[in-house]
Amino acid sequence: AVTSASEASLYFLDVGQGDSSIIVLPGAVQILVDGGPPNRKLLEELSEVLGTGDRYIDFLVMTHPQLDHFGGFIEALGQYEIGVFISNGRAGETDGYRALRDALAAKQVPYVALGEGDLIRYGSSRIEFFAPSPGEFLSEELNDTSLVFRLSVGGVAALYTGDIGAAVEERLAAEGNVTSDILKVPHHGSKTGLTREILNI
Repeated sequence: AVTSASEASLYFLDVGQGDSSIIVLPGAVQILVDGGPPNRKLLEELSEVLGTGDRYIDFLVMTHPQLDHFGGFIEALGQYEIGVFISNGRAGETDGYRALRDALAAKQVPYVALGEGDLIRYGSSRIEFFAPSPGEFLSEELNDTSLVFRLSVGGVAALYTGDIGAAVEERLAAEGNVTSDILKVPHHGSKTGLTREILNI
């Protein structure tokens, strides 16, 4: 484990052109959020953060079904046991997504679809989901179907935003309930992935 029973750790991973991060909650509960593209960089990062002897991840979270967010999962499933897979419920249409689906099924990983209004509690930690809304879930713009959630642990809040664009950012800012200490910038730093509205929340 990389954390003590009373501490949480957040890691933002270097996986190339894509997104991946690790949350370790008090009690060493490990959450992998997105997996970057299929370039084996996720496996390198996991070994560095979790150690070579740790082969269990409690929650695998895919914010939305694009290869630069789930490609590394396919590689990781060959080396790690997974407690549960969480996504927005939107199915991908690519061969890569079908490979992910088949790998999850082969290991009999339970699947949970979450969205706006859902909540996960673990001890004093909370993960609140603010997106996608039902309308956003049906969007033709796959980025705007991204899971958006706020982790609250140890008096600190971190907002994870997937690849949401301006329309979703503006909705969240208008609702005014996602104030956080740490912002995972949308769309892995794309020049179109950050608006003044979300910075002002």
